[in-house]
Amino acid sequence: MNKRSFFKQLISMLMCICFVLISLFLITYIVKEANHECSKEKCHICDCILRAEKMLKHLSSNIFNSYIAIIVVLSCLSCLIPAILNIQIITPITLKVKMIN
Repeated sequence: MNKRSFFKQLISMLMCICFVLISLFLITYIVKEANHECSKEKCHICDCILRAEKMLKHLSSNIFNSYIAIIVVLSCLSCLIPAILNIQIITPITLKVKMIN
């Protein structure tokens, strides 16, 4: 394995770990601060909770879009693979074998 592919794998693993950790921290913050004493006017904790909820919604919509893209690609490949396997390669040798038989 060359250095470039190892570096790409390392970066992708770090991004996955960061994604999971950010999601967990956002969820724990929302759960912890859900029953805070709100001052009703310009409450900073409420603002933070709203921002955390928006961030979770954006992250989840990106995951959903990624799943849709993967499903589309896999369905296209599942249609193309049988078509590729059915293509017959005709060479002079295969034609000669047909003529002999």
